[in-house]
Amino acid sequence: MKLKRWDTQEIIFEMECDSWEELLKGALKMKISFYRADFRDSDFRGSDFRGSDFRGSNFRDSKHQYKIGNMREWHSMQLDTYEIGFNNRLLCIGCQQHTIKEWKNFTDDEISKLDDDALEWWNKWKDHILKSIELCYGDADV
Repeated sequence: MKLKRWDTQEIIFEMECDSWEELLKGALKMKISFYRADFRDSDFRGSDFRGSDFRGSNFRDSKHQYKIGNMREWHSMQLDTYEIGFNNRLLCIGCQQHTIKEWKNFTDDEISKLDDDALEWWNKWKDHILKSIELCYGDADV
């Protein structure tokens, strides 16, 4: 697999492996900089990027569930049942990843279909989550 820069498509790191997780672990071990790396369509569930530098990287359309944030480009927290991750565009709650705007516009019926206790949880934590996003990014309704 190859990890490329998003702007020049220059190969940043290459390794024989079967998953993004293996590739990233190999790159981290070699202390490779992820500056401007292209992570579109990547699935990072279960990966831990504490201390990594992703400035300028392209994460559009990648899966961010269960990622621990560096508190600059990606923020994370846990509230009761669910792990939460967000940036200025995306909000991941548990295994659900949607835009912030989509989360704000979900109906009670849509939320209740996500999980057994999802609506009760969402009603309890929605304002806190959206306020956290606002404090980090201002009006992030993108």
